[in-house]
Amino acid sequence: MAGHPKEFWARLCGEVERGTALSTVAQRYGVKLSTLRWWRSRLRRGDHSVALRLLPVVVTRAAIDEVNHIDVAVRDLVVRVPVGADIDFAAAFVRALEPC
Repeated sequence: MAGHPKEFWARLCGEVERGTALSTVAQRYGVKLSTLRWWRSRLRRGDHSVALRLLPVVVTRAAIDEVNHIDVAVRDLVVRVPVGADIDFAAAFVRALEPC
């Protein structure tokens, strides 16, 4: 049980996501049900220990004149931050949503 790599748990969680019962998968592979639940939760949240990949953005003056808000996606939730909002408050708000 101990020492299985992340890929092992991802494969098991994939079976669960495709419809196999958690208890069935746990029993089939000889792992604790609670451990499988923990890994499923972790994998759903994403691995935040991995560095984010940032892409370059080019902003033109015309684009700036038309923007009145920025949408920030946090999983299935979109937070609309109006231009001119306190950026520290907006960032704290979005960070507070991450555990949800």
